[in-house]
Formats: sequence, C-alpha cells, structure tokens
Amino acid sequence: MPDFKMVWSFAANGQKGGKWSEVWYRSASSITEASVFTNALLNKRLKPLHSTNTLLKIRVSEVLNPRSTTVVNVRKVGVEVNFDPNPIATAAVVTVSSSVKAATRRWWMRGGDVDDMHRDKISGNDVFSAGFLTDVKDCLIAFAAAGFEILPVQKPAVNGFGPSNIKQVDGSLVQGKSVLTLDAPLTANAGDLVIITKTSPKDLPGLNGRFTVIASVGPLLTIAYVTPQAQTITTLTGQVRKLGYISGATIDPAISGPAFIGSRKSHSPFTGSRGAKSAKRGLRTSR
Repeated sequence: MPDFKMVWSFAANGQKGGKWSEVWYRSASSITEASVFTNALLNKRLKPLHSTNTLLKIRVSEVLNPRSTTVVNVRKVGVEVNFDPNPIATAAVVTVSSSVKAATRRWWMRGGDVDDMHRDKISGNDVFSAGFLTDVKDCLIAFAAAGFEILPVQKPAVNGFGPSNIKQVDGSLVQGKSVLTLDAPLTANAGDLVIITKTSPKDLPGLNGRFTVIASVGPLLTIAYVTPQAQTITTLTGQVRKLGYISGATIDPAISGPAFIGSRKSHSPFTGSRGAKSAKRGLRTSR
C-alpha cells in the first residue's frame, strides 16, 4: 500500500500564541482512506491539548506523489481546562519506535498544560505526570491502530540507493529545467524522488534538497531547477541519490513514550513553521 504524509496544523490563542505543526505518516490503500480521521482518533490527540489551542486542519499527501493531496478541516479545540497552558515553545519530546522494523523518530508534542511536566527540584530530571503519560500512551495506541508509521528513509548502503557524484549542471537546454551529468547512472525513473547534497550554495543556490526526476537516461538526470543565468556549471562537489522509504514500520506504543522536555524557537508566531529544536539539556560552555 502507498504511504501518506499527514501535517497536523495547530494554533494557540493569545499574544504569545502562534501556530505549529506535527508530521505523521500513514499506510493506506488510497488518499481517501488516508484522509479519514474518526472523532475517536482525533479526541485522543485533543485530550492532552489545552483548550486555548486548536487543531485546525490536517493536510494529507502521497509521499511519492506530493501533488496528490487533500486537506481535512478539523477546527477542534483541546480538552484540557484544569491547568494553565504551557508556553507555545514548550514540548514533551516523545520517542516513537517500531518493533516491526528498526525505526525511531521524535514527536515534539506541544500544546499541553503546566501540570504535564516539570524538572524535579532535587535531581533536576525531567518528570511527566501520570495523567499525561496515560494520555500519550492512549494517543499512540489510537495512532497505531489507524496505521500510523515511522517511515524511515532507505540508507545509502542499500543497493540501488547509493549516491552518484554530480560533475555538471546544465541549465541552458530547456527553460526551467537542468540536466545533471553524473559519474554513474542512478537507478531512478521519471517520477522518482532524489535528494541532492553537498553542492555549493554559492555556485548552485537552492540545489541541495529533494527533487522529482523528470527524465533519467544513463548518467543524465533531468530535474526542475534553474541555474544562475541558465548557465552550464561544472562542480567538483555534490551528490545525488534516489530517495526511498521503508514502509510497514508501524508505531509500537509499548516501546514509545515521553523522553525529555524540549523547546522550539519559532521565528514568527504567525507562520506554520515548527521552528528550531532545542533540547536544552546541556551546559553552555562558550560565551
């Protein structure tokens, strides 16, 4: 079955509110099936969410075909009302793991209340309340039952996903496209995703990242990219490899749970940016 990416968008009220998002993955037979979110499922995430926060919408897209997308409007507020809300930057960093396949990721769970977590006054360790631990476990159980997975990326050591070096980027042939000359052909076809790394941001700005293959013939790879002034640029650095995912790594709630308290710094409270991550667990040794 295909895999789908789900971006859950949240908003917090108040002058120090803002927006944030959580990314999840799901295995489903179609985008229609992947876009079904029962009230029972949504309520599991809404229970530890403070009432000053709202789950706005969920954008669903097919991982290997990002143009196949739909938006599910939710507009439901959080359930928690007994305690004050946490600052929007505060997060319970939850380790989410799979026992079906070796895979682990972090869930930066924001939008809770001040009773959810604190640092112990004697040991200084991060402590989570019993009620919060139960809510997180119940949420992960519901997510696992709904086919939520971790979807790790195929490692470069796997046959067919190793990198090829980029020798030249020719943007002079077709407007809006560039042809990459590689030192070895990729096992990629039109429509596949590739990831490009290690190129010079000065000579080839914006080339590092993920692209959809337009055409692949031998060592020539065509992508939607415009070189500066549509030039042909020779590069001594830069690698490209096919991007693949490992399906079926369903969440296992038994080996998942909150790990520590972290925070995210958002550049603007009025955007959907998840912001920079900061565990804030180490000592600052420089001035």
